[in-house]
Amino acid sequence: MLTVRPPLASWQKGALIMITASVLYFVARIVSQGWDRGMPNFGMDLFWSVYFLIFVLPWPIRFYEKGVWIPQPPDGWGMHFVHWEGVERYQFVANQIILTGTSSILQGGPVAGGVFRIRPDDRPRIESILACYLPPRV
Repeated sequence: MLTVRPPLASWQKGALIMITASVLYFVARIVSQGWDRGMPNFGMDLFWSVYFLIFVLPWPIRFYEKGVWIPQPPDGWGMHFVHWEGVERYQFVANQIILTGTSSILQGGPVAGGVFRIRPDDRPRIESILACYLPPRV
């Protein structure tokens, strides 16, 4: 239904600048020294660039008819799907959405919720979807 990509934080912008600078340095090294002498660490440079991009780029939040895919906390990896029954309520605070997971075992809990940064223009679309399935925090 809806995929929301969080805005980049300042440290993420700085990390992207550093990754871009290292790629430009690598390309300049190949141009100046030639393909054979400028490429001794191509595999390692490519590996570290992709590795850091995985951690630098924010994971999107995806809202569906049956639930929501949310990024796991920093100690976890990837994303996980939570059915609407596993989310108790939601709340918007400035540019953040707070999804509170349920602690009820009968509803699939305990489910970890989370606080996610969103763009201000995405809020009306998110709110219309969440209003269909969840009660807001009062």
